[in-house]
Amino acid sequence: MTQTYLTRQNCFCRYCCQLFHFSGYSANAISTGRGSGHTMFPTALGATRLWGIRLALGYLLAFTFGIGSLGIWLAISLSNVVGGVISLIWIKYGNWAKAVIKEGLTGENQKISRF
Repeated sequence: MTQTYLTRQNCFCRYCCQLFHFSGYSANAISTGRGSGHTMFPTALGATRLWGIRLALGYLLAFTFGIGSLGIWLAISLSNVVGGVISLIWIKYGNWAKAVIKEGLTGENQKISRF
């Protein structure tokens, strides 16, 4: 049992830890997008990264190809890298800095208090 635990821990340290900073890039870009009012792209990226890449690829690598826990760690690492790179590209070239809320509200909307 100890050997199995050490093998899994070694897989985590070898593959996941070295690429974990890409997850930080993704989290930062997603938060920037949501904070600026652009929620569609960050939500789609997060869902694709977690459900499309991490879950589907993890299942394929772990069970279909028989790699086991190494396949899961590789899928997590790959989803972090893909999500991080796409997030950085979106922050650099995307339209997240454009205004979502328009100024000059009329009618009922003028009664909204601003802090």
